Amino acid sequence: MQGIDSFVGRYASASFDLSFDYGAYPNNLSGYRKDPRFTVEEGMIDGRKSRIVTGPGLDCPRKSAAYVMVRDTPPMPTALQIGGCASSDAGVAGLHRLFRSLRFAKGVP
Repeated sequence: MQGIDSFVGRYASASFDLSFDYGAYPNNLSGYRKDPRFTVEEGMIDGRKSRIVTGPGLDCPRKSAAYVMVRDTPPMPTALQIGGCASSDAGVAGLHRLFRSLRFAKGVP
């Protein structure tokens, strides 16, 4: 995948699809708050503010994504948005475990 101001990527197989955007302007997922089809969970991942959203996907049965504010300091904030598709509740639970397992090194740009 090609990013403009961030590091983006995608891992895909016949049973798994996961994409990420790490940089200054990833989608913060706040637009899902008003959509009743999605659950939105505000919390912390690795001591950083996070948001996890889950609901129907356009191209998959269940979609879940996480937004983590990695660094909120000038001159440019840094955040991660990572999301994937799942075919079941167990798959969504697996995505959530993956999101909550994220760890960021100290001094991460």
